[in-house]
Amino acid sequence: MAFPYYTIYTFLKDLLRLKVGYDKYNQPHYVDFYPIQDFVCDFQMDFCQFEIKTRTYLNELDNLFKNGSQYTLKNKFDDFNKFMVGHMLQSCGKVKYYLERYFSYKYASCLPRVTIKIPYYHGDYIQDFYRSDSDVKECFLASNNSAFKDILEYGQYYISNNVPLDVKKSRYDNLRINNNLVNEYKLPNFVNMWLMHKFISQPDCDTKWSRCWYKYSTFSDTDEARPQSVYKSLLVIPMTIKSAQISDELNDGLGLNMNMYDPNRTKKLMFGFLCIDHPHHDYFNIDIDPRVGYIYADLLSYYFIKRSESINTSIYNNIYRYFDN
Repeated sequence: MAFPYYTIYTFLKDLLRLKVGYDKYNQPHYVDFYPIQDFVCDFQMDFCQFEIKTRTYLNELDNLFKNGSQYTLKNKFDDFNKFMVGHMLQSCGKVKYYLERYFSYKYASCLPRVTIKIPYYHGDYIQDFYRSDSDVKECFLASNNSAFKDILEYGQYYISNNVPLDVKKSRYDNLRINNNLVNEYKLPNFVNMWLMHKFISQPDCDTKWSRCWYKYSTFSDTDEARPQSVYKSLLVIPMTIKSAQISDELNDGLGLNMNMYDPNRTKKLMFGFLCIDHPHHDYFNIDIDPRVGYIYADLLSYYFIKRSESINTSIYNNIYRYFDN
């Protein structure tokens, strides 16, 4: 008799998870520290290597700029740029891996999507830097997306645990979403959601929600967005520095050209965005997940800050101007 009892119990438990939301059911004060600890240890070694290798490249470029041939200097300069971007992409992949480990305690069969975006053209645009789900790279006006618009204005993270409802309530804008279709959309009932999660393990069968989204590329074979590219829960963490802690040396070293009264102060201190989304609603624990996200975002920002510092050195700028003329 144990098997039927367990089956009924599991069914009721899963319905409870869907009904009250993941935040309320999944132990609000529970945090799996092992993925975080492993990531910090991995980061420590990886960033040391990145720092030393960057410094070595700059020293070699300095010597080549003074004594080397133009051909050798150009190759080394190109190698340096490829190294920085390549190493940063590799580090973004590690962040994705450790975040998936952290979130696996919820639904390991349906993990969140992790992408890294960066500000572009004085922070007015947002573009993809890292994404593993698609080769298509997005670039859009920050003002056309509520998450990035709010972050650039207030400097704080953005979270939505019910994107369909926030769109209906005019609390979330995204050009990829067809607002007219969202107004007609209804979340699946609890039984249908349970069937989706248990027997399909993916939310792909919620085709009505997928139809509410525009596809990434005009070269797609279908007019609908891929199920993996749509979400109902969203968390965006800025990779930034607190403006009150900016010294004159850091201001000059990063080429911020910023003063205390600069109206673009928040934008200039944004080095990137850690974006985590999931196809289920009520996925994030609003008390814990943003704090954990900041750990990953703050450590990952070291690579972006180091790159910003490197490309603002005199040797880098001299070489850049030399080949740009």
